[in-house]
Amino acid sequence: MSLRRQKKAAFRLSPLAEARSGVLACGLLITLAAVVLLFYPPQLLRFFDFRIYDLMLSGQPEQSLSQQPVVVGIDEQSLARYGQWPWPRYRLAKLLDELQQHGVAAVGVDLLMPEEDRTSLDLILRERRRDLGEDCGLLPALQERESNDLLLARVLAATSSVLGFKFLSHADAEPVDVLPPALPGVVIRNERGEMPWREPQGVLGSLEVLQSAAAASGFVNAASDRDGVVRRMPLLQGFAGRYYPSLALATVLQAVGGGQLHFDVWQQEAALEFAGRTVPLDQGGNMLLGYSGAGGYRYVSAAELLEGTLPDGELQGAVVFVGAVAEGLGDRHVTPLQRNFPGVEIHAVIASNLLNSSWYSHPVWARGAEFWTVLLFGFCSAWLLSRFRLTVPLVLSAVVAGLFFWGSMMLFRSGHYFVSPTMPVLVLLLNAGLLGLVRYGIAAKNLRKRSRSLLKAQDATIVSLITLAETRDSDTGAHILRTQRFVRELAEQLRTDSSYASEISEEDAEMMFQSAPLHDIGKVGIPDRILLKSGTLTDEEIVVMREHPQLGAMALGCTADALELPEDSAYLHYARQMAETHHERWDGSGYPKGLKGEEIPLAGRLMALADVYDALVSERSYKEAMTHLQAREYILSKSGELFDPEIVRAFLSSEERFAAISNEYRNIEL
Repeated sequence: MSLRRQKKAAFRLSPLAEARSGVLACGLLITLAAVVLLFYPPQLLRFFDFRIYDLMLSGQPEQSLSQQPVVVGIDEQSLARYGQWPWPRYRLAKLLDELQQHGVAAVGVDLLMPEEDRTSLDLILRERRRDLGEDCGLLPALQERESNDLLLARVLAATSSVLGFKFLSHADAEPVDVLPPALPGVVIRNERGEMPWREPQGVLGSLEVLQSAAAASGFVNAASDRDGVVRRMPLLQGFAGRYYPSLALATVLQAVGGGQLHFDVWQQEAALEFAGRTVPLDQGGNMLLGYSGAGGYRYVSAAELLEGTLPDGELQGAVVFVGAVAEGLGDRHVTPLQRNFPGVEIHAVIASNLLNSSWYSHPVWARGAEFWTVLLFGFCSAWLLSRFRLTVPLVLSAVVAGLFFWGSMMLFRSGHYFVSPTMPVLVLLLNAGLLGLVRYGIAAKNLRKRSRSLLKAQDATIVSLITLAETRDSDTGAHILRTQRFVRELAEQLRTDSSYASEISEEDAEMMFQSAPLHDIGKVGIPDRILLKSGTLTDEEIVVMREHPQLGAMALGCTADALELPEDSAYLHYARQMAETHHERWDGSGYPKGLKGEEIPLAGRLMALADVYDALVSERSYKEAMTHLQAREYILSKSGELFDPEIVRAFLSSEERFAAISNEYRNIEL
């Protein structure tokens, strides 16, 4: 062996080491791909994150809250008692006045009133005079009285009310001349260089007389995730150089006297500080909402307040939100726990989170924990899968995935931190599934390599035996090559068009072709004086010569036993059949056992015709060669006597190939 080949052999990995290295390399690639997906997740992975968050929320125990906001809903009961929507604003004024009488701390009004109240009598009479030309003597007297809008404005001014407005994002939003009052005392500390929100295009608010009378204002916009579910809400928004709070934040600030508000923006997250609270926000400046099964707020029908049936002291010091909740009124949203959630109640959930510090967060360290966990799980599972059988890594992966999911649930429940188990669990599943396939593929590849090696060894054995036979009989070499190809032609013809088609598979045909050269191996045991005799054999010599089929079968049987091959090993199975039965005849007149018809194995019947045809068209020391046509006539005449008729028909269908093979391999020596 050359020095170069020695070096290559020294550094060549064993099949086991190669398989381990291949599995480990694939596992590392899967892990790195999972890391990339962690930071640039496709929509499907975001969907899983959303659903896991919803699942964790639904499993939260009911919390004991120190402060519960109150939702005063204009519901079906209120509409049935006081008429359909929209109500006249004097009724809304009465509702707010009742809340003031109950001693509430602040009221967030989730109602947009951009136009004058159409139910005011002075407005009705003015429009009649404009449209019909009517003059009514009551108009001057009515104009001296308060309109519904002025009445509501007076009540708003007397209460700690926060009036809602809506930011418009579409490009064709009309510019506004009068902006809602902005939040004073906001301190922006920005390390990112840009704010996390997109600048709105316009504002839709209430009448200026109402907006200016309210103690504060706040936007009512909801922010839904890609799947349409409201899980997070913005708390602060910049517009036209000013900063505006959400309705919930403005109402809470009005109730607790928040003072100065700090808004910090870092590279990966943000936070809002007020009244000793620090609210973590995501990269978009949104708070992750903490819904609960009990809602986190108390509900009161507007009808109870208007009718005076609510006991005194029930709402003392409460943070209240007023809005429409009846079906068909107001906005409805999909939340993690309910698919038809009124917008005013979402404001109450936000206020509950702010008042009780019950918000949830996905901080930067949680993303770091997910990153390192993905790396750890990916590398460890890849190493296990490269070292052990599938059972151990699969069981460990399932246990670790379950423990990590349980740990995420406990962290979510106790600390209100959301650490997503999606990618850590997914990398375990991907490694277990894909690396299992990789291991199977590598094993199959190694098996094919071993099979090819065995086939090469088998071919080498055949060549060695053929060479050994050739030293005894100079005619054997070319005879073996020709009969081998004759057998394959017959087998392929039978596979496509004969009653034997179901008995011969492609693999069977190939094995017959490979084993055909061994059909005369028994001649090695025949003495030279008989095997190499140029004249006619005597009766005693013929008896000895006819022993070669059994000698060949015995030799091949001993080979199979020495190699501990199974009895149904296709290669030696067909080789033994051909060696033992290629001199049997269809009518039972053959040797060594005198088998008849289909008692003769199919492989032996194929070799019988191939052997006779080659003997007929080949020149021997004791005879001249026949032409192909003469041999054809002989075989046809012996159909049903010496040869299987079905095989004779296969010969006739492929006789041109027989003649070509006979000519091609006539003078070839091994």
